[in-house]
Amino acid sequence: MDWVQIIQVFLLPAFGYLIFLYSRISSEISELEKELSDFKLKVAEEGKNYATNEAILRMENKIDELRSLIIEELRPKRAKK
Repeated sequence: MDWVQIIQVFLLPAFGYLIFLYSRISSEISELEKELSDFKLKVAEEGKNYATNEAILRMENKIDELRSLIIEELRPKRAKK
């Protein structure tokens, strides 16, 4: 078997198969990238429904102020002399 036959029988089909695999893998990767971008958009849209850290801290401060006010009002007032 000379070199031309080796190239025709083994190397060309192997090269063609590698090109086929590359095209198939690249199409799967592009599909996964599209799904990932769709997922990122969905997460960003759903994230609008949840409170941010600043809003949570603001609510905690309001609750603390309200609790302090209630405690102050419930304390027995000292009799004035």
